Amino acid sequence: MIKNTLYIVPCFAFAHFYSQQKISGRVADENNNALASVLIYNISNNTKTQSDSSGQFVIEAKENEEIRFVKQDYYRIDKKINKENINLLLDIKLIKIETLIPEVEIPYKPTGNLKKDSKHYDQGRKIHVLKFEMDAYMRSPLKEPLPENKISKTFSGHDFNAGQVDMVKLFLTGIGLIKKSKPTQSYQT
Repeated sequence: MIKNTLYIVPCFAFAHFYSQQKISGRVADENNNALASVLIYNISNNTKTQSDSSGQFVIEAKENEEIRFVKQDYYRIDKKINKENINLLLDIKLIKIETLIPEVEIPYKPTGNLKKDSKHYDQGRKIHVLKFEMDAYMRSPLKEPLPENKISKTFSGHDFNAGQVDMVKLFLTGIGLIKKSKPTQSYQT
């Protein structure tokens, strides 16, 4: 009987020290309003859960494990489980991410005073001169010749006859040369 007890007690002690414990707590925003559907993720053992409508949650974790709290439009929080907070209810505060508002452009509204409005809508003198000179340049005749309208040899296909000898043409040319070189007989009397 004592032998059995000596075997069972270390097993329970081992199970107690290395078993998962339930960590519970509440998730709220910076105004202490409960946040529902917050993803609570134990990074060490890949377990997940979500907070209920009152922000309460329960997840399995043990000492020195890290728990992450994630919700859309809020900064995520990582919490390390240690000896001090393993048996306490965790109170987690998630901070809302700032919303960037796009810039609003207010268009110029005419005042009715022609002197003020014409200054706002009038193009500058330099812009007017530049547009006039560009228009005159574009309408002038060309001063340089246009390039040829053909495809460069670089981009044309390969000429497979380049560097090849046509044997038939060579043979016919040789016969023609031989006929020309034969002396013709001349009869003189």
